[in-house]
Amino acid sequence: IGQNELASLDPKSGAIQRFPMPKKDGEAAFHAALYSCVMSSDRKHVWFTQLNGIVGGFNIETGQLEKPIEFPLGAIPHRMAIDDHDVIYVALSGDGQVFAYDTRAGKEVARYPLPDRNSSPYAVTWDQTRRVLWVAASNTDAIYRLDPTSADIQVLPLPRTRAYLRMIDLDHKTGDLWTTYAHLPINRGP
Repeated sequence: IGQNELASLDPKSGAIQRFPMPKKDGEAAFHAALYSCVMSSDRKHVWFTQLNGIVGGFNIETGQLEKPIEFPLGAIPHRMAIDDHDVIYVALSGDGQVFAYDTRAGKEVARYPLPDRNSSPYAVTWDQTRRVLWVAASNTDAIYRLDPTSADIQVLPLPRTRAYLRMIDLDHKTGDLWTTYAHLPINRGP
């Protein structure tokens, strides 16, 4: 995050390569805030988000940046997921939406507005079994279940308030969802 670089590690040799990611004119590396990444199924591209409003693809064979997508200041692309067809889903925290982009076709598929546009979606998790996306939000006490085929969004209320969800993980054997209440440390609260 602070260096605004992707890095690769060769586990056999221990060699590490570092690749600087883009920043906007006059912007410090820390402000660009490289935040999340996923790899395509061909193992040739790493897709990433930056909190400054950039989602991009990096070609690991050529070492070049491909297809940067810029969002307006305040959209805040956070954590992302990728499905088995190489569609990336990005939580747009400032817009209350999930952005879908087909990395193979190189085009936007959809923007899914959440029922509460103030929910501040923080992370998305692709559920291969159910073929849905689970959305963790940091400004609501619910988990969203998004079906990208129908664009249907279900709201699953959580049992307690002030959830500030940051991730959702899946147990692939049982299908159970796992998350934590991860509210900001402000010297009060549960």
